[in-house]
Amino acid sequence: MNPKYDYRQFSRIRRVGSVAFNPQDTSKVYYQSNTRGRQDIWMQTLPQSNPKQLTFANDWYLGGFGLTDDGESIIFVANYQGNEKLQIFELPATGGIPRRITKDLDKRYFPAQGGDLGNGKMLISTDSFGTTMDAGILDRETGEIEMITATDTNYFVNSVSPDKKFAIIGEQLNNTHNILYLLDLDTREMEKITPEGAVALFGPAAWKADSSGFYFTTDYQREFRAGGYFSLTERKWDLLFAPEWNVGQILASRDGKWLSYLTNERGYTRLHLTNLQTGEKIDPSNFPTNGLIFANEFSRDGKYLSYGYEDSSKVTDIHIMNLETMEESIITDNMLGGIDPQDMVHPELARLTSYEEDKLEFDVFVYRPKNIAPGAKIPMMLYIHGGPEAQFQPVYARNGLFQILLDMGVAITASNIRGSTGYGISFQKLIHRKWDTITGDINACAEYMRSLDWVDNDRMGVWGGSFGGYATLWAVTQLPEYWKIGIDLVGPSNLISFVKAVPPFWRPIMKSWIGDPIEDEDELIRMSPITYIDNIRATMLIGQGANDPRVVKNESDQIVAKLQEKGLEVEYVVYDDEGHGWQKEHNQKDWRHKHLTFIAKHFFNAELPVLEDEFSG
Repeated sequence: MNPKYDYRQFSRIRRVGSVAFNPQDTSKVYYQSNTRGRQDIWMQTLPQSNPKQLTFANDWYLGGFGLTDDGESIIFVANYQGNEKLQIFELPATGGIPRRITKDLDKRYFPAQGGDLGNGKMLISTDSFGTTMDAGILDRETGEIEMITATDTNYFVNSVSPDKKFAIIGEQLNNTHNILYLLDLDTREMEKITPEGAVALFGPAAWKADSSGFYFTTDYQREFRAGGYFSLTERKWDLLFAPEWNVGQILASRDGKWLSYLTNERGYTRLHLTNLQTGEKIDPSNFPTNGLIFANEFSRDGKYLSYGYEDSSKVTDIHIMNLETMEESIITDNMLGGIDPQDMVHPELARLTSYEEDKLEFDVFVYRPKNIAPGAKIPMMLYIHGGPEAQFQPVYARNGLFQILLDMGVAITASNIRGSTGYGISFQKLIHRKWDTITGDINACAEYMRSLDWVDNDRMGVWGGSFGGYATLWAVTQLPEYWKIGIDLVGPSNLISFVKAVPPFWRPIMKSWIGDPIEDEDELIRMSPITYIDNIRATMLIGQGANDPRVVKNESDQIVAKLQEKGLEVEYVVYDDEGHGWQKEHNQKDWRHKHLTFIAKHFFNAELPVLEDEFSG
């Protein structure tokens, strides 16, 4: 272990989130950033000005935000110490003291996209009157809610038409099946608009400027999501673009001139931009193509498009494109550690074949440290993403932790095993009620890692969070011969207790996703890592947030207690003020140091120095 850099340099970064233009003054752009260690809302005036901080978050963790149509107020959501019980706040667009609008701290509230209805009202989803999510209209002044739906399934508000006459509401049946309804905001009547019998996912609606219809994504009768248009006058669905890759976020400018959408091509994002008035298509090569693009929004006057870009060597920065001149500016500079970009490692794609009977093919991203000495063999970690219906993409992963490990001389294989999104709906559904079938995929990853002549087969580990934490526990119990270490963050260990403890609004989908704790008890026991605790040979590091509502602390407590009972080596870290992952900077620093210390000890028999300011606030 002979790193070139002080490991703290890789994490000297700022993270940005949502971006929004002021509807009445599009020279003002608002965004989230963790400049002071927490996510806050900041504002800059274009073309360039000093950022102005507008919120000062403490134990409240910010989610997304937007502005009211008059440009006077910011509406944002936040939850307390990671409990995910999102509350809605209002803040003057010029700054000031946020005011909590919603009343019940034990409930959840989600605003609709463009949900400002005027007259101080806004469209939201909430579980205020039951255990599942329903649609309602919130009075911003009084906090009172007029409910639109009241059911035992989940209804999520989607978006509101520009003329404020209609809204799209989705009934979420599971992760791959929803039903869209058109809500008449005058009569409060809802009309089902998805095709009868369609078992598919219909994505967020981007309304046409004149409110005559909306653009959407769907995998209806398709393997990959396509982009289409729904006409309100004709009540007709039409596909507009259907590449052999998933179509992602669609945006339509309010002036009616521009349409943008994303495609996900084996994890790499492409941004497509079309002038609807001339038909001109802007080639995706005009935008970055070596990582992930987040298309945020068009300014209300159609002059600007904002988007974020991130790749393996750099964290997200905010790009602003002037659509009149096609000139671009980057208004943030979030890599602060002084790392030479040439020293960053970009991954290579490899295609593996599962050891399961179906011989499924899947992608992995392989990160190989630079300057490996000839003939040297180095350790390697297998990283498994969460979700499971998500995807690993070549970003500045884990706040620089990937690049720190590479600088230490640890290689990484980041996998997209069955259940991952981006490879077709059939691939994604393979995980449903069959979590154990990842065994053959993980086996293929392990054998691939062993096949690399520069990898030390005695120094291999597996690592992941949430579902990736489950997969880590599954790997060390089902394939124990491969792993020297395992690192599990907030991973379920007992699927029966996990299914019983999830948030109430998750429960309607659990049977089709994992199983029923009564009807499928035997299967859930069979698929639970804790059932096979005697198989573990790896030394374990386990991290948990005490306030986690998704994978409750008991999931980690159980597996740790069993490991300790068996006399197996395990280090257990609990953060009392965190939930499903770490939000506070001092906790992120502490976990990073423990993670690296654990790897240095077990892969290199070395100590990681405690640097003087590592835990400073």
